[in-house]
Amino acid sequence: MASFSMISFFRKIRQKQLQNTIGAENRVGRYFAYALGEILLVVIGILIALQINTSNEARKSRAYELTMLREVNEAMKVDYQNMSTVLLYLQRIQRSFYALTVMKNDRSVSTDSLDFHLENVREYGYVFSINTSPYEGIKSGGLDKISNPEIRNELSYLFGYLLPMSESWINEVLRVELFNRNELIDGLFYIESFPRDDNSVSSRVVIEDQSVIYTHPDFEKLIRTGWPLPGTVKRLTAIRERMQGLIRLIDTELMKS
Repeated sequence: MASFSMISFFRKIRQKQLQNTIGAENRVGRYFAYALGEILLVVIGILIALQINTSNEARKSRAYELTMLREVNEAMKVDYQNMSTVLLYLQRIQRSFYALTVMKNDRSVSTDSLDFHLENVREYGYVFSINTSPYEGIKSGGLDKISNPEIRNELSYLFGYLLPMSESWINEVLRVELFNRNELIDGLFYIESFPRDDNSVSSRVVIEDQSVIYTHPDFEKLIRTGWPLPGTVKRLTAIRERMQGLIRLIDTELMKS
């Protein structure tokens, strides 16, 4: 009987120990689960904050991109119209050079328009002027800010290659011939000055002897000063066409906003 009581006593102690152990294990499990939950909440909070920050940065970057694209597009639209006017003007001068060449080579051609074409040739000039400020703003901020690769490439090609190439041509080739032209005209013809109604002074070519267009070698030189014009027209035409295409691309991109 005593042995049975002792066994029961030890059995109860063992059960109590097991219960304590299980309870401790449950508490550790609960603490671990709680700690894990806290960690997960912190991680989720960080990820949400990063996502919000990324979204905000993306919105800011897109807003900046659209602003830059609008500015460069507006400037190009103005330059496109100016370029169209300049091209018509230069093509008219080309026709005058051609007409003078025809007169020089064929004495049967009427010279009634000689003074008109000489005035066109004498007065023409061209100052290359393109508003590159918006592009420079994009470039300084980083061309990578432009998300559309086609627009980015077209901007680089137009402003980084076509425009500088044309500017060099006009400054280093066309202007030299313009100076030569002035000297030749002054030597071939009498230039008469006269007052204008706005208190300014103008001038015109006075043709004292039409035979110089047939006999004087400097008239041949005068005609040759027009040789850079076809190249100038070709370059400006390429710029205008590239601008037109780029304007369409940017208009389409802006519509997405």
